[in-house]
Amino acid sequence: MQHDAFVAGVQHGGLTSEFEVKIFLCYLLHHIELPLTFDQLSEILLQTSLVNYFEVTNAFSELKKSGHLLINKDQTLGITEKGIRTAVEFEKSIPKSVREKCLAATREYLQRRKRMEEIEINYHSVSDGYLFHVVMKDYGSDLVDMKLFLPTREDCVNVQERMYENPTAVYKGLLAVMMGSKDGIIEYLAEQP
Repeated sequence: MQHDAFVAGVQHGGLTSEFEVKIFLCYLLHHIELPLTFDQLSEILLQTSLVNYFEVTNAFSELKKSGHLLINKDQTLGITEKGIRTAVEFEKSIPKSVREKCLAATREYLQRRKRMEEIEINYHSVSDGYLFHVVMKDYGSDLVDMKLFLPTREDCVNVQERMYENPTAVYKGLLAVMMGSKDGIIEYLAEQP
């Protein structure tokens, strides 16, 4: 018997039945490239507003009991052959827009996680503002290792977000300014939203 899912916080077009949520979890774990923990997957799903947290938790528990999904030794989620067959057979029952939105959100989450591993940022207050320290790591030598003075904590948060959002653009813009390349600066500014 199919019950309606608890839909608090779910946007119009989101998943509203237990069956859909279960199929969706199998589909998602079958299609993501890198392993995620349950907390990471929940964070992604809640950001999309496509499912309710309680339904995800309940569906995952049931799928684990039925042998569709599992938790690996490193606490990442895995999918069994049974789960893969379910995902492949029933994925079309999940709206394409939901599948695409969630896969895009998952890819963005994984890219951001990778950037956070490659870019080390920390900041702390000093007597007249904040000292912001950034290291952009690369194979071999670091690309950037610098400290900046910023007046407020909010400025630190904004610069940090900008760096995680598009580190390549920040690096190119920084190089253009430091090398005095007017063409490089104009090119950088033209690329910015």
